[in-house]
Amino acid sequence: MPLLKKYDIPAVLFVVTSLINTDTPFWWDEILYYTHDHHKVRWAKTISNRERLEYIEALRANRGKPPCQQQQLTIEELRVLERNGIAIANHTMSHPMLDKLSDHELESELTGSADLLEENGFHYSNLLAF
Repeated sequence: MPLLKKYDIPAVLFVVTSLINTDTPFWWDEILYYTHDHHKVRWAKTISNRERLEYIEALRANRGKPPCQQQQLTIEELRVLERNGIAIANHTMSHPMLDKLSDHELESELTGSADLLEENGFHYSNLLAF
């Protein structure tokens, strides 16, 4: 953020909204945490969203290690970024593989993420909404 401000460079942060205010990792980081295998991440990108979610649940259930955690941005941190000139926009709710979703799931991911940001007063959340 300091360099963007210093050089007056516009920026947009596309947020995965279900992760806001959580310590939930991105799904690919969680797969790597449990398997240490980049091939498993590539494979998970090829299966249906339901299968990917079931696979991750199975990894969690059989982990034998502490849960994977990754601190995510908070609403207040996003507000600070926006006040400093960074547009906050929706990505999706959960960052799925979009080509593996049904039309209904796709619409829900995009509109749900836009709605959440709008409810919290962000001004550019319609960039990816229907």
